[in-house]
Amino acid sequence: VAIQELSSVVADFLADALHDIYPYQALHPQDFGWHFRGVGLLSKYPIGADRYWQFAELPETHGQQRAVIRIDEQPIVIYNVHICPALALYSGEQAVLSRETTIAHQAALSRLIGQVWTETQPLILLGDFNMSPQFQDYRVLTTRLTDSFRQEGYGMGYTYPACGLGPLGAFVRIDYIFHSPNIATHRSRVLDGCPVSDHHPVWAELLLPPNSN
Repeated sequence: VAIQELSSVVADFLADALHDIYPYQALHPQDFGWHFRGVGLLSKYPIGADRYWQFAELPETHGQQRAVIRIDEQPIVIYNVHICPALALYSGEQAVLSRETTIAHQAALSRLIGQVWTETQPLILLGDFNMSPQFQDYRVLTTRLTDSFRQEGYGMGYTYPACGLGPLGAFVRIDYIFHSPNIATHRSRVLDGCPVSDHHPVWAELLLPPNSN
């Protein structure tokens, strides 16, 4: 389970409440007025290497995580990401493009893609990308990775905003589970009924390659 916008209060609660189901945890909550920069993983499988970072050189940045889990001794690289939005929100209601946020969004995705392309193990890249499938970076990612919902999902897959906007329901897809070609999607869907978040969660059942070790 990959979580974005993780605060210390939520991390403490989940770590205790879900420990029996997910005994392996790599949680990186962030508060200090910027709790949405926190991310974390809950796993039924051992977590090895784990790293959290922000693109601190950018004018806007959220939290990113790379970890390695092992399933029957097969290492699987997990990237749990939260890319800052290209839209800036003013006065709590008006979303507009700004040069600063657009540059930060594009630069963070470029840096992330550069890291992902160096990986050689089976890989899962998932999280809040704050981009629709119409973005150029989506097309770049899907030249090498599979979008699990597009592969085996049903419907439009809209994840945001979970509570809709006026009479409209969720109307944009910005949350994804991508994976490398040596992993297959069996099933994928967007889950409804999660009123505590402004995003609908994305769920996928993936088939891993035979252990090559």
